[in-house]
This record gives sequence, structure tokens and C-alpha cells, in this order.
Amino acid sequence: MLATKIMVPTTVFALSMLFVSLQIAAENAGMPDKSTMDYSYARMYEDSEGVSHFGEATLPLELEDYAPPAPPIAVRALQNVESATLIYIPKGTFEDWHPAPRRQWAFILQGAVEVTVGDGESRIFEPGSAVLLEDTKGRGHTTRVLPDEDHVSVMVAVGEEE
Repeated sequence: MLATKIMVPTTVFALSMLFVSLQIAAENAGMPDKSTMDYSYARMYEDSEGVSHFGEATLPLELEDYAPPAPPIAVRALQNVESATLIYIPKGTFEDWHPAPRRQWAFILQGAVEVTVGDGESRIFEPGSAVLLEDTKGRGHTTRVLPDEDHVSVMVAVGEEE
């Protein structure tokens, strides 16, 4: 796997990296008068026996004057951002069982991947997906890049939850 590590100041990165909020705002132009919204995402975690699983979680987004004079958009700063890494994996690549190297977000930019966790469940993540990887111990998961296109993701390392 080829990887390029990009170090960005935490404050600037936290405010600018959650591209999902921009995507949601663009899709919801003329959105209802709500001050908060939830963004749903998948997460991978391990249980007390080291077996990884998929779960679902949400992040609350709040309307903010992010880029005046543009209308308010739904945003959420990522907390405890440590670094960002752009990864490239050729199409068809299979990575056998491995835990996540750290607690990190995966923002899929190009090429779909199939991920299988320790309990046997598999999911396909396509461009536009956001996944929080928390399976940092135990057997971890497998990753298979689907054969149609090379895979590119931004991996955003984050500290423990607040």
C-alpha cells in the first residue's frame, strides 16, 4: 500500500475536513428550519474478546454561518484530530486480517472496498462513505478493493472520545 501522510494544524483541519457536512448541506439546499441534524455513519469496533463488529452511530450537525455571505450549512468539527493520511490501494488488492493502526475516520474518495469484520459480517463502502475505525486490537478486519477502480481514502487519526 502506498500512503502519503499529510500533517495539518488541528484547528484548521477540524473545521475544514468534515466534507460530509458540506455534502449534506448541498443536498439539502432550502433545508427545513432546524438548528440541528444528525449524520449517520458506520463504525467498526472490537468487543471484550477482541472480535470486531460493525455498528451504527450518529453525529449531531448544527447550522452555522460557515462561509458568509453563503447561507448557513450543517457542520461538525472533528475532535482530537491528530493527523491525516491519503491512502491509495490498487484495484483488486486484498488485505488479510489486521486491526486498524489507530482510532481513525476513513473518508472514501474513490473506489469501493469490501470490509469483513471478525463476526463474519461484510459491508461495501463506496465513495462518499465515512467509517470510524475503532477495532485497534484483536484480529481486526479484512479489506478487499473491488476490481473496478483503484481505492483512495483520507484517513483521519483521532484521539479517544471525549
